[in-house]
Amino acid sequence: MKRRSIVFLVVFVAIVAFATVYFSISKTKLEKEMAINFKVEKIEITPALRAVLYDKSGNKLRLQRFVFFERHGIQPNDIVVKEAGAEVLKVYRIDSLGNKTVFLKMNMD
Repeated sequence: MKRRSIVFLVVFVAIVAFATVYFSISKTKLEKEMAINFKVEKIEITPALRAVLYDKSGNKLRLQRFVFFERHGIQPNDIVVKEAGAEVLKVYRIDSLGNKTVFLKMNMD
Protein backbone atom coordinates (compact mmCIF):
# COMPACT_ATOMS: atom_id res chain seq x y z
CA MET A 1 0.00 0.00 0.00
CA LYS A 2 2.80 2.40 0.88
CA ARG A 3 4.60 1.72 -2.40
CA ARG A 4 1.42 2.43 -4.35
CA SER A 5 1.07 5.81 -2.62
CA ILE A 6 4.66 6.73 -3.46
CA VAL A 7 4.17 5.78 -7.13
CA PHE A 8 0.98 7.85 -7.26
CA LEU A 9 2.77 10.83 -5.69
CA VAL A 10 5.69 10.60 -8.13
CA VAL A 11 3.33 10.39 -11.12
CA PHE A 12 1.27 13.31 -9.83
CA VAL A 13 4.37 15.50 -9.33
CA ALA A 14 5.65 14.59 -12.80
CA ILE A 15 2.32 15.54 -14.41
CA VAL A 16 2.20 18.86 -12.56
CA ALA A 17 5.81 19.65 -13.51
CA PHE A 18 5.20 18.79 -17.17
CA ALA A 19 2.01 20.87 -17.31
CA THR A 20 3.75 23.87 -15.72
CA VAL A 21 6.64 23.75 -18.20
CA TYR A 22 4.28 23.23 -21.15
CA PHE A 23 2.04 26.18 -20.29
CA SER A 24 5.02 28.43 -19.55
CA ILE A 25 6.55 27.70 -22.96
CA SER A 26 3.16 28.18 -24.63
CA LYS A 27 2.63 31.55 -22.91
CA THR A 28 6.14 32.67 -23.91
CA LYS A 29 5.48 31.81 -27.57
CA LEU A 30 2.16 33.67 -27.55
CA GLU A 31 3.74 36.73 -25.95
CA LYS A 32 6.61 36.70 -28.46
CA GLU A 33 4.21 36.63 -31.41
CA MET A 34 2.03 39.38 -29.94
CA ALA A 35 2.33 42.94 -31.24
CA ILE A 36 2.02 45.69 -28.63
CA ASN A 37 1.25 49.38 -29.09
CA PHE A 38 0.17 50.64 -25.67
CA LYS A 39 -0.05 54.28 -24.58
CA VAL A 40 0.39 54.62 -20.82
CA GLU A 41 -2.23 56.76 -19.14
CA LYS A 42 -1.84 55.75 -15.49
CA ILE A 43 0.82 53.95 -13.44
CA GLU A 44 0.26 52.11 -10.20
CA ILE A 45 3.23 51.07 -8.04
CA THR A 46 2.76 47.86 -6.05
CA PRO A 47 4.32 47.17 -2.63
CA ALA A 48 6.97 45.11 -4.50
CA LEU A 49 7.84 48.29 -6.47
CA ARG A 50 6.46 46.90 -9.72
CA ALA A 51 4.86 49.38 -12.09
CA VAL A 52 1.41 48.36 -13.35
CA LEU A 53 0.54 50.24 -16.55
CA TYR A 54 -2.98 51.26 -17.62
CA ASP A 55 -4.30 52.86 -20.81
CA LYS A 56 -7.01 55.54 -21.04
CA SER A 57 -9.75 52.86 -20.97
CA GLY A 58 -8.39 51.42 -17.73
CA ASN A 59 -6.99 48.28 -19.41
CA LYS A 60 -3.92 46.85 -17.72
CA LEU A 61 -0.87 45.86 -19.78
CA ARG A 62 -0.44 42.20 -18.87
CA LEU A 63 2.92 40.73 -19.77
CA GLN A 64 4.65 37.72 -18.30
CA ARG A 65 8.13 38.07 -19.81
CA PHE A 66 8.53 41.83 -19.38
CA VAL A 67 8.30 43.28 -15.88
CA PHE A 68 8.32 47.02 -15.23
CA PHE A 69 9.57 48.40 -11.94
CA GLU A 70 9.40 51.86 -10.41
CA ARG A 71 13.12 52.35 -11.15
CA HIS A 72 12.42 52.18 -14.90
CA GLY A 73 10.85 55.64 -14.64
CA ILE A 74 7.93 55.05 -16.97
CA GLN A 75 5.54 58.03 -17.03
CA PRO A 76 2.05 58.75 -18.35
CA ASN A 77 2.00 59.37 -22.12
CA ASP A 78 4.92 56.97 -22.70
CA ILE A 79 4.26 54.43 -25.46
CA VAL A 80 5.11 50.74 -25.06
CA VAL A 81 5.80 49.08 -28.43
CA LYS A 82 6.75 45.55 -29.45
CA GLU A 83 6.62 44.24 -32.98
CA ALA A 84 5.12 40.79 -33.57
CA GLY A 85 7.82 38.14 -33.34
CA ALA A 86 10.35 40.48 -31.73
CA GLU A 87 12.09 39.76 -28.44
CA VAL A 88 12.71 43.45 -27.73
CA LEU A 89 10.16 45.77 -26.19
CA LYS A 90 10.70 49.52 -26.46
CA VAL A 91 9.26 52.36 -24.41
CA TYR A 92 9.08 55.66 -26.27
CA ARG A 93 8.84 59.06 -24.66
CA ILE A 94 7.43 62.09 -26.48
CA ASP A 95 9.12 65.39 -25.65
CA SER A 96 7.53 68.85 -25.61
CA LEU A 97 8.25 69.28 -29.34
CA GLY A 98 6.48 66.04 -30.23
CA ASN A 99 9.65 64.09 -30.97
CA LYS A 100 9.47 60.40 -30.13
CA THR A 101 12.66 58.90 -28.65
CA VAL A 102 13.45 55.46 -27.25
CA PHE A 103 13.46 55.83 -23.48
CA LEU A 104 13.85 52.17 -22.46
CA LYS A 105 14.63 48.87 -24.19
CA MET A 106 13.92 45.50 -22.61
CA ASN A 107 14.80 42.03 -23.87
CA MET A 108 12.50 39.06 -23.37
CA ASP A 109 13.77 37.00 -20.42
